[in-house]
Amino acid sequence: MPVLAHMLQRAARYLPMLPQLNGIRAWTGFRAASPDGLPLIGPAGDHAPGVWLAVGHEGLGVTTSLATAKLLAAQIVGQAAAIPVEPYLPGRFVHEVAHE
Repeated sequence: MPVLAHMLQRAARYLPMLPQLNGIRAWTGFRAASPDGLPLIGPAGDHAPGVWLAVGHEGLGVTTSLATAKLLAAQIVGQAAAIPVEPYLPGRFVHEVAHE
């Protein structure tokens, strides 16, 4: 609650009428993120054939949805995307395990 109060005080500088409003609820939660901070956009991998991922946007999913859709669609139909897909492929976190 102290963090929310601070945020509302700062927001009131830009929205002077804000303190006169009655809030009915506040919500907090975690934003899905990958270890490297980039979303996972592409095939889920051999363990889930036919499953495609578009996750881990750290709260930017709405603003990046069009680009994500274009990257995903290009991969699904086997076409080149406008930007490199490699940085976003979920397989970047799959590490080969050496068998002895």
